[in-house]
Amino acid sequence: MLVPAKIRSTGIREWHEAVEAFGKSAIVGVDGELEHASALIHTLHFGNTYRSAVGARSYLVAFNNTRGPANAPLLIPMMDKNDEGRRSHYLTLQFSISDAPAADELVVAIGGATGGRPHHRIGDRYKDLAELGNDVKNPAAVKYAGRSLSGAGNRRAAGSDSWREHAGARVVSANRRSRA
Repeated sequence: MLVPAKIRSTGIREWHEAVEAFGKSAIVGVDGELEHASALIHTLHFGNTYRSAVGARSYLVAFNNTRGPANAPLLIPMMDKNDEGRRSHYLTLQFSISDAPAADELVVAIGGATGGRPHHRIGDRYKDLAELGNDVKNPAAVKYAGRSLSGAGNRRAAGSDSWREHAGARVVSANRRSRA
């Protein structure tokens, strides 16, 4: 795999300790299929090698797959390598490669950050969950067949959100403001 070789090439001996956030991305050329990109980066062979290289405990790696021509924007979403809920480390690296991918090529990219946003003001995810009465195992308090997936239930105040039934699961609408 290229991941350990690329990390070793930086010359930083303890690189895995310096990295705090990580992510991965792939873009397939216009003659390819999105599934080709997914097939490469969504395997444990790729993911576990990357997690091991950066010393991550997180099972999920933030990712983005897309299809496009040469010079299309490549976005690498990143999150904390040990705490998916640490919002200060929700980052996105964006760049393009002027001559790639060609129509029949695929670009795979990994990203790493040695810190989060310097003055983040997004708040504490765990405090927000507690205020909503939800838990980490089921942060959106999604219910299936009338039961909460986490067992914690939904404790939102009546009228605070608009609910609708969809495929047997309760889904909350993002529209919380009423227009006068």
